[in-house]
Amino acid sequence: MIRISKEKILQEFYALGTRFEVPKNALINTTVCQEKITHVYLLESGIVSLSSITPQGQTIIYQYFSQPGFLNIVPLLTRFYLGYENDMTVDLTAKTACVIYRLTVETFMAKLAEPLVKDLIIQTVLADYVTVMEKIRDSGEDSTKVNLYRFITQHASQDETGAYILDDFFTYTEIGNYLQVHEVTIARLMSELKRENIIAKQGKTLCIIDMNALERLK
Repeated sequence: MIRISKEKILQEFYALGTRFEVPKNALINTTVCQEKITHVYLLESGIVSLSSITPQGQTIIYQYFSQPGFLNIVPLLTRFYLGYENDMTVDLTAKTACVIYRLTVETFMAKLAEPLVKDLIIQTVLADYVTVMEKIRDSGEDSTKVNLYRFITQHASQDETGAYILDDFFTYTEIGNYLQVHEVTIARLMSELKRENIIAKQGKTLCIIDMNALERLK
């Protein structure tokens, strides 16, 4: 019932917005401290990253969005309800070709008055919070090996045959940026998984041969 309600509500938002087909690696939106947020973005398909650049030029990836839903409502709502403003500039970037809908903040806030919409927004914000907190936990408590295994299981998807794969855009460099480790370390750990016949490469696609084994390792 919750899933059906979510799909219905998202369709209502899509109908209120403007549809864009965004190419891979294109910048969708930048949220800057103290600058007014004028639009809300929704993902229909594809993968989007939330990231920032440190003063040293390092890319920090906070989250990947791969399910249909809202992309930039957390900074909007924290400003609106809490008056909270951080000093970060964050980017939403299409990591694959994406279908995005954009609607005005005024339109979004008007819909927010509807009880079912408000419930969905609360679920979305809480899910984003859990994602960030788990990333903080993982970076502080577990080994890089365990974090990599968890990353693969969280971001793998099933293709039309039912096999688990990791999207081509998740290169060793991309994964290393997310886990904050060098890509050479990622390559070494991936090689271990290949030797154990848990994963395999088919062209550029990473295939998970034994998802149960990977789940046990993490």
